[in-house]
Parts: sequence; C-alpha cells; structure tokens
Amino acid sequence: MLARIGLAALGMATLAFGQDFKVGSPVSDFSLQQLDGAPVQFSALKGNVTVVMFISVQCPVSNSYNDRMTALYQDYSSKGVKFIAINANR
Repeated sequence: MLARIGLAALGMATLAFGQDFKVGSPVSDFSLQQLDGAPVQFSALKGNVTVVMFISVQCPVSNSYNDRMTALYQDYSSKGVKFIAINANR
C-alpha cells in the first residue's frame, strides 16, 4: 500500500533521475518538512492510507483543486486518512 501511495513521488523522481519505476515497487524512505519546521518521515505513515498531493501556490490549475482537497480532508481525516501536500515551488 505504501508503494502505491508513493507513486506520485516516484513519478517526480523518475523525471528527476531518469530511472524506470514500476507500480508496486518499494519506495525509499524520505523526510519532508512540515509548515512548523518539524520533519516527517514517510516511513512513519506505514499502515495508513495516505494521499500525496503535489501542489503549486502559483498554479491556477493546482489551486482550482483546493476546495475539493479540503472537502476530502474534512471527510476522511477523522477516519485516519493522512494527507501530504508537497509545494512544488519550494
């Protein structure tokens, strides 16, 4: 499950490193910084359904999904679903 969740991250890695990744392949652990500066290890999310979103605060297409993503967060975060938004501009 964790491998599927990381497919969005793998897609970006494929573009960056030119490697060929396959659906279901394991994702290497990585760390992201939260808004408050605290790190989050991807491995800490193991066993959770996690939505990974690549966003851009400068992109009107990305911003057009804000209301939908907020609604999904409101509907599913109380059920244990985790959400990660990665700002592509940083």
